Amino acid sequence: MRRALGTALGVVVSGALSALALGCTFLIAFDEVPSLDASAPLDAATEPAPAEDAGADEPAPVADGGDADAPAPLTPACDATFPLDQIKGCAGFVEGGQICADHAGFTAYPGDRTRDVVTCSKAGATCVRHCVACAHNPNGFPDQCDQCTGKPNGTYCGTDMGWQPTNFRLLVTCNADRMTTSIACSTRGCDSRGGAGDAACKP
Repeated sequence: MRRALGTALGVVVSGALSALALGCTFLIAFDEVPSLDASAPLDAATEPAPAEDAGADEPAPVADGGDADAPAPLTPACDATFPLDQIKGCAGFVEGGQICADHAGFTAYPGDRTRDVVTCSKAGATCVRHCVACAHNPNGFPDQCDQCTGKPNGTYCGTDMGWQPTNFRLLVTCNADRMTTSIACSTRGCDSRGGAGDAACKP
């Protein structure tokens, strides 16, 4: 009986020791994981590609609205600080009309009459734009900012002047950086001929 108990006890102890030895093996395996040296280079297989390489052959996207070198709009914006209430005479023009400030219909104007364009309503002026010079267009066509500056002497269509569509069929003569004449072509329109200074009314 004692021998049987001793044998059984020996088997249990032997099994426990084996299990303990196995557990130690696992502990050793975890303890032996090498620590990473921050100064050592990563393995080539795991090193991430440099951020600057991504899309190196593609141009950088340009935000809407263009870049900083985009030309200024041909028609200047309304002067938000201009004293519109001091302009007298708008009631004599059509609703929404654009008129050069030197027009005799303005009985009072608190600015530079030679270069400004005024937008009128029956209630009074709604906008003043400051131009290099004001272009007087034929009756029925809005006056605009003169856009002959920098253009060779010659004839141009309203489309070449950066004007609104209402004035596209106007034929303009530029001389010494100023508009000298503006005539309306027929409803067939104006032929720009590439904007080189030899525009003509369509026959």
